[in-house]
Amino acid sequence: MSGYSEDLRRRIVSAVGGGMSKAQAARTFSVSLSSVKRYVDKADRGESLAPKKRPGSTPILDEKARSLLAADLEERPYLTLRQRCDYIEAMTGLAVSRSTMCRAIARIGSTRKKGGESPPSVKRVPEGDLAGDGGCSGGPREAHLRGRVRDAYLLGTTLRLRAQGRAAVSVGTQKPR
Repeated sequence: MSGYSEDLRRRIVSAVGGGMSKAQAARTFSVSLSSVKRYVDKADRGESLAPKKRPGSTPILDEKARSLLAADLEERPYLTLRQRCDYIEAMTGLAVSRSTMCRAIARIGSTRKKGGESPPSVKRVPEGDLAGDGGCSGGPREAHLRGRVRDAYLLGTTLRLRAQGRAAVSVGTQKPR
């Protein structure tokens, strides 16, 4: 929560200085009575009524590191957080965690969505593998199972499994022994 503006604090102090009670000033300006007392005491001591800086630690990445990071995001948008941490450490000597890097990227305003074409090493599915995988184009839809033992999921059913680049094969499952 940010503090009250300096203008409001001055108006509160001037209202109390003009004869209004502190309790009445608190009700009029919709602030707490302790805030009114604090502002009046500060004004009597001659201190500034400006709100203080919020508490918290200073950011690990300085302005130079943030500008390097912003330029690197533009130049190489497909790097992982770990790779960005290593880059910043190599360039500035600041070792930061992946979490710190993620927060720094969020402050810059970059999103995880990647636009345009990705480099060839990032493509995970070879072109043409998704064509004709059982949609409305005809033929029965085939089950594609990966990972665990296929028989454990669908006991007593017949499946049509398609190996990559091969014809469909019917497989009848049996109960495990």
